[in-house]
Amino acid sequence: MKHKFICLGFILLYLSFIANGQDTFSIVAIDSVTGEIGSAGASCVGSSTYYPHGAAVLSDVIPGIGAIHTQAAYLAGNQDYAHDLMMQGLPPQQIIDSLLVHDAGNNPNPRQYGIVDFNNGHPRAASYTGSTCQNYKNDTNNIYYSIQGNILLGQLVLDSMQVRFLNPISAITCGRHYPMRI
Repeated sequence: MKHKFICLGFILLYLSFIANGQDTFSIVAIDSVTGEIGSAGASCVGSSTYYPHGAAVLSDVIPGIGAIHTQAAYLAGNQDYAHDLMMQGLPPQQIIDSLLVHDAGNNPNPRQYGIVDFNNGHPRAASYTGSTCQNYKNDTNNIYYSIQGNILLGQLVLDSMQVRFLNPISAITCGRHYPMRI
C-alpha cells in the first residue's frame, strides 16, 4: 500500500506536467482492505514564513482514522477544527457541514475541502468547493476517495486524476502494479 501511494504521488506529479493542471488539486483516499490512508496534491502555496512547509500544510493524515485536505484560501483554524471533529468521530460530510457554519474567517465560499475516514472498515468521503474558489473548480468523491481542485484548466484534470487513481497502471508504471482494493 505504501508503494501505491508513492506511485500515486508520482502520478499526480506526472499529471501536473501533462495536463498542465495549473495550481491546486489533491486527493485523499482509503484502502478499504488495510485501512491505510493516503494523501497527495499540488498547490500554488510555496514555502514562506506563513507556510513553512509549502503545500504540506494542506494535508492532515491521521493514521488509522482518516485524512483532511484544506485548500483554497487556506486557514489553519479551519484545518485544526476539522481535525478535532474527525478525532471526535464525526463523518466527513458532517465535518464539512460544520466547517461551513463555523468558518474561521466567517466566509466558507473561497474554501475547498476533501475528507475521508476509515470508519471501522466502512470508508466514507465528502468534498466541498466554495462558490468563489477560482475557476476552474470542482470536486468529486466516492466512499474511498475525495478529489478536488481549483484554478484548473478544466474538468479534465479532475477526471484524469480519478481515472489514474482507480487504474494506476494506465497512467505510468511505478515498478509493480498494486491493484486498488475498493
